[in-house]
Amino acid sequence: MDILPTILRINHAGKVALWIGFGVFTAVSILLFALSLTVPAQKRTFFYFGLLINVMGALNYYKMASGDGSVLVLQGERYASGNPEHIFVVREVFRQHYIDWAVVATLNMFQMGLLAGMSWVNIGFLLLTNEAVVQTGWVAALESNQTRKFVWWGFSWIFVAAVAYIVLIIGRRDVKAQAPRVGILYNLLALGATVLLAAYPVNLLFAEGLGLSSVGTEQIAYTIFDILAKAGFGTTLAFVDKLTDGEYTLADLPESWVQPRSKIAAVQLPGPDNL
Repeated sequence: MDILPTILRINHAGKVALWIGFGVFTAVSILLFALSLTVPAQKRTFFYFGLLINVMGALNYYKMASGDGSVLVLQGERYASGNPEHIFVVREVFRQHYIDWAVVATLNMFQMGLLAGMSWVNIGFLLLTNEAVVQTGWVAALESNQTRKFVWWGFSWIFVAAVAYIVLIIGRRDVKAQAPRVGILYNLLALGATVLLAAYPVNLLFAEGLGLSSVGTEQIAYTIFDILAKAGFGTTLAFVDKLTDGEYTLADLPESWVQPRSKIAAVQLPGPDNL
């Protein structure tokens, strides 16, 4: 007799969490847009980044909350209690998270590099290693073979360690060249960013990896992490001037970027006397 697979799907609490995430990101997007109009155009760099990050978060969370953006992934075979036959476990995995993180997490790390005053080369390495964390996590989440799943999960941790090194060692070294208040702000955000980055693969381990947490619990955790990363970091960096007493200027936009450009003067066509 064929045994139907056990399908693990998101519960009501998980769906509520996704809707809450959508609401928070929408509200923060509106807030950042309104606040950006109160500061000079040259000081809006982090407002623009925060706005983009939260708008993308709102869109992706709406897609997941409305019942899309997920796929069913085979989690392996298990023996039923007192039954020698296998039970196939299939789990709902929200791949939309990884589409979101592939862009948003990279933008977050770009802001960290910009705040620290890292060289463009080190910022590039930071973005690439962070992207590798997301992509290896994506493969691990969607992998049905448990052995390969844990191998890819291990690869993800290697890149997490690389990101942590760049943020906590190189970034803290480079930020020393700036004002003390900038260094204090960066060190706090760097520690928070590293802890959050490590929390994502831990959540994946307990969910898709070991199957100890439900799909709903997994989504609640991801929503909390994302709110801290998107809304928390976005609003904090928007107030970088006040938090550093105006001592941070590396993100100021050039005046030529924010001033209206004059019309190009009409080119005089060659007349009879100019031939």
